[in-house]
Amino acid sequence: MSTMREQRLTRALLTCGAVAGPLFVLVVVIQDYTRADFDPRRQPLSMLSLGDLGWIQIVNFVATGLLNIAFAAGLWRALRPGRGGTWGPLLIGAYGIGLVAAGVFRFEPAWGYPPGAPQGLPDDPGLGYILHGAAFGVVFVSLVAACFVFTRHFAVRGERGWALYCAATGVALPALYLLAGLLSDGGENSRPLSLLLRAIAFLGWGWAAALAVRVRGSHLPTGRGLFEQVTEVGAQVVADHAQGGLGTGGKGDGGNPSDQVGMGEAVQSGSDQRSGHTEGGGEHDTPRRAAVQHDVAAAVQAPERGLRIEAHSVQHTPLVGEQLAQAQDGGDVAAGPPRAHEGK
Repeated sequence: MSTMREQRLTRALLTCGAVAGPLFVLVVVIQDYTRADFDPRRQPLSMLSLGDLGWIQIVNFVATGLLNIAFAAGLWRALRPGRGGTWGPLLIGAYGIGLVAAGVFRFEPAWGYPPGAPQGLPDDPGLGYILHGAAFGVVFVSLVAACFVFTRHFAVRGERGWALYCAATGVALPALYLLAGLLSDGGENSRPLSLLLRAIAFLGWGWAAALAVRVRGSHLPTGRGLFEQVTEVGAQVVADHAQGGLGTGGKGDGGNPSDQVGMGEAVQSGSDQRSGHTEGGGEHDTPRRAAVQHDVAAAVQAPERGLRIEAHSVQHTPLVGEQLAQAQDGGDVAAGPPRAHEGK
């Protein structure tokens, strides 16, 4: 089904973000300790783009940037519509574009590398050096801003640990940058500059990768997705049909509301209602509305809590049943509206 394909595509795009950071760090560390005449304690990682083997770091920058652009596309699909679903993906996309630009525009020989280069900053910085610095600025500002966008995103969802992690990263990155400038005397002393810039890269790239893993591994949509939509549909249908009988017995004549109101019936009736096939009205029935909300919440949240839903216990439509089954097996639940009649 198209929904399944869309979910697999979204997970693949999010996987790109999970791979990007660790891959970049691995390639840098290998070069740090295998590149002849290169001293990672004195020379920033951007200088790996210089010399005969500089193409390796250029490819590393560009590939990591492209992977993060794909990650941004995955975030866009996974989070929208919802808090952070617009600015989060846009900022991660800008972060990826900055990395690509950092690979296209190279640093210049300085701090003794390659051999024969000035021992300090470049004597006559060219356009490439300036644009490389601008690209780093885009990467840095985008990452810091994204940290705070996702701080609010997770805080609203009640995920305090992730909100604190995002906020701490957003504070630590500029603190490290300011410290690097102070300890290096504006770049004249390359040792603290090189080490602290590496710390910035590893911390920031690592945060972006962890975010990708978190969103990819979530069983529930991270924006306004299936839970909110199904709950709204079910509650609205109960309100509209309180007089008409939405229970399993079809009479709505008392008894246990949670036994009478099935999640699938609410979803199916909601789909019919959108298609103009629903008849009748009715007054709001608060107990029955609450029953549907409780039933739907328990069913949709169960996979995230490690529980399983038995097919016979919830009378769901094929679409909702398929999504819940995939969530229980570690998949993503589609963030779009329920489309029970999709194919017609």
